[in-house]
Amino acid sequence: MRLIFILTIALFITGVISSNSLAETKRTPRGMSGYKYKETRGEKTKPKEEKEKKEEEKTEEEKGPMAPIEPEDVLKLMLRFEYSQGILDYSVEVIEVTEKGVGIKTDSIQKEIYFLSPSRFLTLKDGIPIYYIDEYLFEKIMREVEIDFEKDEKINEVDCYVVRMKPREKVFEKNVKFYYVAKDDYRKIRIESTRYNAAGVAIFNVTDFLYRRINNKYTVPLRSESRTYDSRDFLLQSTIATFMNWKFNVGLTSSFFDAKLKDYKLYDIVK
Repeated sequence: MRLIFILTIALFITGVISSNSLAETKRTPRGMSGYKYKETRGEKTKPKEEKEKKEEEKTEEEKGPMAPIEPEDVLKLMLRFEYSQGILDYSVEVIEVTEKGVGIKTDSIQKEIYFLSPSRFLTLKDGIPIYYIDEYLFEKIMREVEIDFEKDEKINEVDCYVVRMKPREKVFEKNVKFYYVAKDDYRKIRIESTRYNAAGVAIFNVTDFLYRRINNKYTVPLRSESRTYDSRDFLLQSTIATFMNWKFNVGLTSSFFDAKLKDYKLYDIVK
């Protein structure tokens, strides 16, 4: 009897082990969790995520024509760059050092920039507003100018859309501005502008932006360099701005901006 009992237990344990082994062979192998198995045919079928991934890997010809992005859309996305990263608000200190073409350096200037999502920007110097823009004002400006694409360019190894902005008024039509906007995330890489002074002399300006990563989370400007030339390509001055002491999502509100802008005419501080 004891022998029969031992044999019975042994067979039971063997059966359990065999069942577990069979169950393991039916599970989706580790590293292949993206696959599902059909019960009827035992075929492997890819779920929706895998099909979407394969769709992304298609060539442009295989995908067929896509809805083209408009230059106005590029500028709006550029304006919302900070917001697209999850930045609800920020403040940052900016130190600007200007050097004249003859090599004379001016005293450095300190500014403060404040942002409130989705796209409200205010620059202060000595507590006084010197620049302000928001999405409403920007769209108003866009309605008053002609906007179009130029040929795409690569600036500092970054593939960019190039958007031209030109006033509709005949008297100002030579005052052209170009925005170089990164294709991958719509951050501004370069801004070029040509304007004419009262004497009719052309003044050309180009500003390049260098970015850095903070807290492995936010991509923000580290430095900008602005250079101004005359019609002979003579360097009139260069200004380097350094951004420091970033503070993110500290709870800025509209009332802060409204109080700072009170009694100031917007057309005096909108550039």
